[in-house]
Amino acid sequence: MTLQREKTGDVNFNLKIQEEGGSFITNPEGATDLSDLCRAVEIIEGINNTAMRAHIVFEDSAGLIHSLRGTEIWIMTFSTALSDAAYRFRAYAIESRARSGNTESFMVQCVSEEYLINETTNIFGSSTQLFDKKTTAKDIVETILGQYIYGGGLSKNFFVEDSQNDHKFLACNWRAFDTIYWVANRSVRKTSSGTSPQNGFLFWENLMGFHFKSIDEMIDKAEEQDYDTKSKQDKGNARLYRYVYEPKKSESEESDEQKIESIIFPDDRNYLKGLRNGCWAGFSQVFDPTKLNDSILSGESTNFLPPYQYQMNEMWNKMSHLSPGTNPAESYTPNIKGLTETPRRIKYEFAPHHIFDAKGEKGSGKDGRNESEDKTYGDLPFLQAYKYLRIESLKTVRLLVTVPGNFDLYSGYGVEISIPKTKPRKDKYEVDKKYSGRYIIGGLRHKYSEGSVYTEMLLYRDSLPDKP
Repeated sequence: MTLQREKTGDVNFNLKIQEEGGSFITNPEGATDLSDLCRAVEIIEGINNTAMRAHIVFEDSAGLIHSLRGTEIWIMTFSTALSDAAYRFRAYAIESRARSGNTESFMVQCVSEEYLINETTNIFGSSTQLFDKKTTAKDIVETILGQYIYGGGLSKNFFVEDSQNDHKFLACNWRAFDTIYWVANRSVRKTSSGTSPQNGFLFWENLMGFHFKSIDEMIDKAEEQDYDTKSKQDKGNARLYRYVYEPKKSESEESDEQKIESIIFPDDRNYLKGLRNGCWAGFSQVFDPTKLNDSILSGESTNFLPPYQYQMNEMWNKMSHLSPGTNPAESYTPNIKGLTETPRRIKYEFAPHHIFDAKGEKGSGKDGRNESEDKTYGDLPFLQAYKYLRIESLKTVRLLVTVPGNFDLYSGYGVEISIPKTKPRKDKYEVDKKYSGRYIIGGLRHKYSEGSVYTEMLLYRDSLPDKP
């Protein structure tokens, strides 16, 4: 049940520590709720994080440190004016332990239990045998989670966007999540016939569960979110929240939970970094590692596919985008725009080969590939460039925003931000169109301390408005 808030950030917090066997650690009074001994909690999730993490600062005057082995289950529940949330983490380290008088303080590092299971799980062998000839991304990832992580069945929600290409590979004693990352890096999104292929898949965990999606799918779903639809964690649906930054603090308590406390603009502009890394233009080259002695300088070389010269201006219309907005490169001055259109970097990537396939399993296409694989193989230089530009373009505009605690926000989903210009016009603040609008939540950090909780969001947006 949500909390009846008296001031911004108010939260009801409960903490239990479960030992092996199911029993709970108690304080000297016999209570299992140990929240009074907890001074601070940080819960972290993000689209670049395989699993959620938690940092817990404990201040212990009851000698509970002697009951901890550093491997317990830490169960935390939060209740705010907007949402409720429950977390279950496995501790893996106790750090920064210090004593002052009769009190000891220390930090407990926690992570989702699946991440620890991953560290002791290895996958070795042919994918066709390991996954019973199931070759799609959906089948492979669900099998890895269900059999290798959970041992027979998913215990958390899992939301997957399937790929159009098949995956056949040799897993060389890989960890489970490393195998999923391998599949993510080589998955091509299902698109309409005649459209350009899209890739750039990510794998991450948030409070809803595990997600395996492309950046384009992430943006498409964020565009569909609305204010009136409530979140359904089991369906992977999230409500759209709108946060407003006010130059002067309002005395109204009716909407303070949707006010922005602070804003930071990390790396607002860095043209040199973009030019050096080939973020706008360059060459994409793919080669076969089994034929390293075959030079591209030879007119009959089969080692290299033809290089692909990429430009953000040409790639822009092939991507999904957060609205409203246009290609940021279009807003540059002519001199800068000329520099961004000049190829600078050459990016190399290994091409897959079927040299280790069993005899008789090769397809009828070139180098043993089947006909469907031939098209994907020929697109590899383009796909390498697309993946890189897709990731880089997502970070065109970045904001670090702090709001009152809201556990109904999820990494990989959308949020709307309204920011005024710094200088008022006729005593009225106009909306800063460059930084206002819909964003993707790239990361979340829920910070609890002394009865209050705030949420820090790292936000990404790939486009700029037509007229800032």
